[in-house]
Amino acid sequence: MSVQERITPVAAEDGSARARPEADGGARPLRVLIIAYACSPALGGEHLLGWEWVSRLSAKHRVTVIAWEQGVRHSESLRPKNLHLIGIDESKFRFLSRMGWPGWYLYYWFWQRAAARLGERLLRQRRFDVVHQLTFHSFRFHGRLARPGNPPFIWGPVAGLESIPLRLFPLVGWRFAFEATRQMSNWISPWLPGVRRTLRYSSAILVSNQDTLRGLKRIHPKGNFVLLPANAVSAEPRGRYEPSGDPLLILGVGEFVRMRAHTLILEALAGIDPASRRRIHFVLVGGGPGKAYLERRTKTLGLEDVVEFTGPVPRTEALRWMSKAHLLVFPSLRDSGGSAICEALALGLPVLALDRAGPAVLLREGGGFLVPARSRKRTVEEIRAALLGFIARRAPLARASKDGMAAAQKLFGWDSRLQTVEELYARVVRDGQAARVAK
Repeated sequence: MSVQERITPVAAEDGSARARPEADGGARPLRVLIIAYACSPALGGEHLLGWEWVSRLSAKHRVTVIAWEQGVRHSESLRPKNLHLIGIDESKFRFLSRMGWPGWYLYYWFWQRAAARLGERLLRQRRFDVVHQLTFHSFRFHGRLARPGNPPFIWGPVAGLESIPLRLFPLVGWRFAFEATRQMSNWISPWLPGVRRTLRYSSAILVSNQDTLRGLKRIHPKGNFVLLPANAVSAEPRGRYEPSGDPLLILGVGEFVRMRAHTLILEALAGIDPASRRRIHFVLVGGGPGKAYLERRTKTLGLEDVVEFTGPVPRTEALRWMSKAHLLVFPSLRDSGGSAICEALALGLPVLALDRAGPAVLLREGGGFLVPARSRKRTVEEIRAALLGFIARRAPLARASKDGMAAAQKLFGWDSRLQTVEELYARVVRDGQAARVAK
């Protein structure tokens, strides 16, 4: 069996997680109340994702959004007709956001509480068909408006239950204590009353990866879960996959941190015979706190003639590198998603990633190769075998490129994403009406 046959994309965990409800044909516009701290057309990442969701939903529905005050200001000149944004007065707790990680957590907690209080006032004043807590992309910030008597509540997409295999913990270095504490928190946090109440009273829970799906299902096995990756990357086709011949150009792109264990790629390269290694060029595009460690590892392993570091570059420059590469490597030990993977799929650039959390979901439709995350030694061997296979045969990369562009349309195309959520809205409203009639 070839390397490409052994390292393949995985299918969805079960059919029910992707099941879509039937839509109400020609249903009336709904009144939707959305809580979305991260909602700004001027910022990237989750902020842009929140803005895209609410602005696109407002094309068909009447949408009221409780959002971050600055994000509301960003959107003043771009606001669609059916979109009403309300900022939270955070003057009493804004100082917490300047106090590092513990302060940020408390800041988010107070913001969420203020949003829930405002939401309760709005629910008393107006009629809403659906309440949707869209951002805080973390299960830890539970849905305070998921209560009996309130309109149907949709939670997510949420993530946060991703974990690092214990045998790979040494790869995170000095962050071992943080990751161990986080993992212990993940064993406890889903059982907290607020999270359990949200799961119990949510009409639907959107989750962005299988790790979080499995964890939340253990707490509430009867929940209506829908697997929906959360990313603001556009799925529009961006060109053709036409890399040059030799050398095999592989990229690592983004912010380099120990959690994204690019040292596994370096160790895999170090075990390849010199003649074959000369046919590979590994470029690390970006910066971050882990860059210095990777530079030291490169020298220690004697890979200076194979590995290149560009340092931080603009997004346009990173995309230029991706457009001419053969393969993106994304060896993350735990990631809820992975923007670099999404960009690669849209470009038709094949991806090699670990079979963990968000990357496993993003590549389940095709577009790359998943390496089992076992022991450090075994994972390095699997990566090395894959790279040697790509040197010998480029056809698997060409097939993955074609499959990846098709997968990007399915995963990130806004028509597909909006259809999923609008069908979900229609169903929970219909089920809520049926339950009231039954009473």
